[in-house]
Amino acid sequence: MNLTKANFKDLKKVAVKIDCSNGSEGSGIIVAVNDELYVLTAAHVIEKGEDNITYLSKKQIVVSITRNNVKCVFAVEEVLYYNRVNDAAVMRVSNTNNMPTSGLDKVRLLTTSVSGPAELCGFHKGEQMPKLYAFEKR
Repeated sequence: MNLTKANFKDLKKVAVKIDCSNGSEGSGIIVAVNDELYVLTAAHVIEKGEDNITYLSKKQIVVSITRNNVKCVFAVEEVLYYNRVNDAAVMRVSNTNNMPTSGLDKVRLLTTSVSGPAELCGFHKGEQMPKLYAFEKR
């Protein structure tokens, strides 16, 4: 599966910034499944750091998205999945700012049988707005 140029605008709609109390920063994507919201990210973004095998508590993780120059914060309710070997984590979040979330379940991010260049969207350390990163499949 590849991310394609055809859907990179959708990436900006779902890219979230993750800030942790230990100074760790990262990116993730937010998705809606039924009435629940989830953030998918890399495990190393939310890990404690000293032992590389446990993650921060939900109160130590801040998930936010900026839409129309307004920062919306999502409360982390639970870390549902954390796997450092595969460097993947899933968190269930709640919409504390009542940001409109309709359509998050319809954002098409992945497509199959596509070759050539692709684009990712994420946050660079210290940045408040997401950036697009183009790359070639190798």
